[in-house]
Amino acid sequence: MPVYRVQSTTPDYWFPLVPIMEAPGSIHFRVATMNTEAAPVSPRGRLITPGQWVHEEEVPREGAAVLRRPVLARWFDGTWHSWTRREKAPGTGESSSGLAFDTVRPTDPWP
Repeated sequence: MPVYRVQSTTPDYWFPLVPIMEAPGSIHFRVATMNTEAAPVSPRGRLITPGQWVHEEEVPREGAAVLRRPVLARWFDGTWHSWTRREKAPGTGESSSGLAFDTVRPTDPWP
């Protein structure tokens, strides 16, 4: 007998960006939470947190990798200064969360 599932599961590190239209032609993305049975997980970084939004042009189709790197530099008077910089690089390509709706799977293997 086939098994019907309304929705598949997604990895716990997958955070959906939901498009919101502010004005005609102006869209930004807001981080949303997933409706799952598991305990809610929030992003571990400081770049994006639930409730924040991102401009549409900042989210390319191939994705983006953002790295935080510590920097230590010396000023001309000999003092040390440190800060954290962020570097944005192109992603590795379009990916998928594996989320699917209305799936039917057979329980017995096919002959």
